[in-house]
Amino acid sequence: HIDLYYTFSIIHIMKNIILLAYLAGIIDGEGYIGIKRYHGKKCVSPTFHERITICMSEKYILDIFKKKFGGYIQVRNFNNHRIKTNKIGYSWEASDLKAANILKIFLPFLRVKKEQARIAIKLRKSKESYKQISHKKMDEKVFQYRENLYKKIKDIHGNHHN
Repeated sequence: HIDLYYTFSIIHIMKNIILLAYLAGIIDGEGYIGIKRYHGKKCVSPTFHERITICMSEKYILDIFKKKFGGYIQVRNFNNHRIKTNKIGYSWEASDLKAANILKIFLPFLRVKKEQARIAIKLRKSKESYKQISHKKMDEKVFQYRENLYKKIKDIHGNHHN
């Protein structure tokens, strides 16, 4: 006697694993995982923000990310003079806590961008252990740690992104 509930549960779990593996491949191939460093005029110390972005021409795939994980989608003009295209595309982005939580989910499935994900997750852990107050100077050790994470991820990207 086969327990149908058990069978359907296993099938549901496998479908989710397959979907996560597929979406991780999209992140590895089309995604950007990084840290944004921002120093506002009224801030004494810079702030650091985890980010995940995917740019592509297939909006329906980005709709999956938005539906499953939140974030937002923007229309982009992929103007490329080298290949003479003026194609409309889309980008999906999540930042800060949402981005870190998404990266934790995908970490076991990532291959190409696993190290960037680890660095962004380390930033989130630092932010959770030391809450920055915008009008106060950040502790120097905390600042150096976050700055080093920011520089590590920039080095991986080859300094092409901010």
